[in-house]
Amino acid sequence: MLNRVLLIGSSGQFTGVFRGIVEECGFEAVSADSLSKDAGGLGIFEAGCKADLEKVPKKDDARPFLIYAGMAIAHEDALEFKEAGLLGIITGSTSPEDIAFLINKAVFYDKMLKRNPRVPVNIPVTLTDG
Repeated sequence: MLNRVLLIGSSGQFTGVFRGIVEECGFEAVSADSLSKDAGGLGIFEAGCKADLEKVPKKDDARPFLIYAGMAIAHEDALEFKEAGLLGIITGSTSPEDIAFLINKAVFYDKMLKRNPRVPVNIPVTLTDG
């Protein structure tokens, strides 16, 4: 289901302000324990401590998702998660407009990818100096 957002974790933000922002964006906010392949919808993982990062998908489970971080995430970890489908990290200071943008970007990722394909090109260029 495209209009479902799975809030994976037990953060107080997931039951209050953040859930309200997700619902204002027109998505159904559903609490979940994990992101299963048949669950459908966008997963947003809570990362309040290092142990929470164990629930985040690895490379072989590639599927778009977001992380709601209450802690700093190491650059190496972020790169690993990006290969698994991470499209953005939300923090307590992220504005509602940016949250809405990230959620829409992740939910409609396939449509954006098809509409804006990227093709590598090699064009010879000659530079001249006046």
